[in-house]
Amino acid sequence: AVLHLQSDKKEIWAILLPKGGGQNFDFEGRQFHVLTPESPMGRELIGKSTGDSFLLNGREYEISEVY
Repeated sequence: AVLHLQSDKKEIWAILLPKGGGQNFDFEGRQFHVLTPESPMGRELIGKSTGDSFLLNGREYEISEVY
């Protein structure tokens, strides 16, 4: 899944994959972060969808889009 996450100070484009966590790549002017279900943010994303939010390291993130 490709996700667009927003917090009060940060915007993240991420792709959730079974392997390859920690890698970043640029596509169409955006930087994407590869997350795995084992990563802290990846664990928070499991089972969530557009409009859901979660707290990680004291920062609240909202899932604004899922592709």
